[in-house]
Amino acid sequence: MSKKTLKFSVNQLIIDGQIFDASAFASVKDEELETQVITQKEQESAEVLTIKKIKKAVTENRFIAIYFNEGDKFPYPKTVIDSTDPNFGEKDNPRPPEQIELDNQFFVLADIEKQRVFMSDGRKKGSFNTWLLKKLIKK
Repeated sequence: MSKKTLKFSVNQLIIDGQIFDASAFASVKDEELETQVITQKEQESAEVLTIKKIKKAVTENRFIAIYFNEGDKFPYPKTVIDSTDPNFGEKDNPRPPEQIELDNQFFVLADIEKQRVFMSDGRKKGSFNTWLLKKLIKK
């Protein structure tokens, strides 16, 4: 069995100069968690459909876990590498183009008591910041 590792970066969340509490995340309603985004890039005529599924859980009124899972309809490769083949041969992609594979995952764990926010990918801190800010500032 191969060894699996998990890395998290640690941050502190400050909202309007104040430390955060459970109410910061309570304002994010469950019905607001799943989004569908259709974008069109300037140099391309085709639309790109992005699906983002987000789950939130609160444990012991202390820990807030947020799980982001997203994927794009395109690019869609016509062939894939078969990892079960000893020669890693190519074969037709078994997934039809109409299906979207949710293959981009990101985890956030906020500890209210210790005032720390753990992220599975520190490079996505800006994306998380933008997402949370949009949820906190209601239209």
